[in-house]
Amino acid sequence: GRFRIAELDYKEGNRDAAMRVLKDLAQSAPRPVAAAVAFALGKHLAQQGKVEEARAAFQQVLDSGERHWVDHVNRALRELRRH
Repeated sequence: GRFRIAELDYKEGNRDAAMRVLKDLAQSAPRPVAAAVAFALGKHLAQQGKVEEARAAFQQVLDSGERHWVDHVNRALRELRRH
C-alpha cells in the first residue's frame, strides 16, 4: 500500500514525497496502521535532526494505545536523548 511505497521512496531518496505521504497516513489511516506509520515518521524525522517533530510523532504512537509499539518508541526516545 501507500505506506510501503512511501518507505521505498524514502530509501530511494524521494524523501519530501515520502514524508508527505507518511504525515497524511499518520493522520488518516486506521489506528493500528497509523501507529506504525507514525513510528516510521518519527524515525525519519529523527534521522533528519527534526527532534521535536520526531517526539511529536512518537507521542502519537503512544497516544494510539497500540501497546506493541511502546517498547519501540521508548528505545527511539532514548536514542533521541543521546543526541
